[in-house]
Amino acid sequence: MRPTTSACVLVFVTLLSVGVGLADDPPRKIRVATFNVSLVGREPKEIAETLRSGDDPKARAIAEIIQRVDPDILLINELDYDDENLAIER
Repeated sequence: MRPTTSACVLVFVTLLSVGVGLADDPPRKIRVATFNVSLVGREPKEIAETLRSGDDPKARAIAEIIQRVDPDILLINELDYDDENLAIER
C-alpha cells in the first residue's frame, strides 16, 4: 500500500516539528535532503534483486553520498516500487 500525499506531508511536518523543538528548548537545525536515485528496472523486483548483493556500483555511490550528507530526513525519488518493499529495505 502506497502512502498518500497528505500522509507523507503529515509525517514530514511531524518530524520537522520534533526536529526543531516546540518547547522551551532552543530550535536546532535539521538537514533535509531529497535524492533522485534513478534506480528503475525493466522487470518487477529487478532493482530489489540488484541491491541484494550490495555490489552494484551505482547503489554503492548513492549510499556513500547519503552517508556523507547525513540528512536527518531523506526523501528518495525514482526507486522502483515493489509490493514487499524489498528495494527500499535493501
